[in-house]
Amino acid sequence: LGLLKTGDPLAQENATTALWNAMVDNEQSRADLIKHHGMPLLIQQLMAGTAIGQELAAGAIWKSCANDASTKSDVRQAIPGLVNLLRSGTPAAKEQAAGALRSACVNSAPNKLELNRVNGISALVDVMRAGTARAREQAGAALANACANSSENQKAARHANAIQVLVDMVQQPAGLSADMLECAVAALRNLCVNCPDNQMELARCGGVQPLLMLLRAETRPQLLEYAAGAVWKACTHCEANRAAVRAHGVRAVQNLVDDPGLSPEIRRCATGIIKIVDVAPPAAL
Repeated sequence: LGLLKTGDPLAQENATTALWNAMVDNEQSRADLIKHHGMPLLIQQLMAGTAIGQELAAGAIWKSCANDASTKSDVRQAIPGLVNLLRSGTPAAKEQAAGALRSACVNSAPNKLELNRVNGISALVDVMRAGTARAREQAGAALANACANSSENQKAARHANAIQVLVDMVQQPAGLSADMLECAVAALRNLCVNCPDNQMELARCGGVQPLLMLLRAETRPQLLEYAAGAVWKACTHCEANRAAVRAHGVRAVQNLVDDPGLSPEIRRCATGIIKIVDVAPPAAL
């Protein structure tokens, strides 16, 4: 940490590298970083370090909060620098910054509000549009986490055209990793929870139909759960989305309800869809 305070740019970069390496699978090193007031020094690297130093500083911040909820308040002060890195960093730095924001927003309303304050939602959406595959995955997960139980970020995401970007991913999944597709669907779900405006925007984008296609064809449990949850939450305040389910998806949803091999959560979401669209189960063939 002393080199981060007083070293020249190359020494600071080397010190950040050493910190990053020390924190790999080492909870004590992560705790020591906070204990010894290392977060402000990493933030300094985010704002003024070399390109490699910025990337490594974002990665170290990501590691510091990935598995330790107690660091969330310390990480909050890094959010403006992380968002700045999303906008102007190298492709690798953008991936690390998005990953750090992904972890920073888990179960932290103050961090979500800080991300909103510095216009971080639009920066995440920009990375999802044009970043590398790995950066897009982390940005999608960060968006999903940031919008969970946050009406402010749900609104910001709508204004940043996030819903169209996400629907495009789900409609054209070729080239997307399984994790990226899961992140996109989870983000759509979280954007729609108790948000009539976002549900209507999803309808305008034709977003329910590709989600229903996943319910017909997908076998991965996590993606099925996210897709069923997204359809359910999209229908709570939007008749257009309920109509889309009635027209194109009742049988697929009922098949999920009736499948004892699926998880309770998938079947719960599917049952919620059937109830909210207010249809009788389809007749057996």
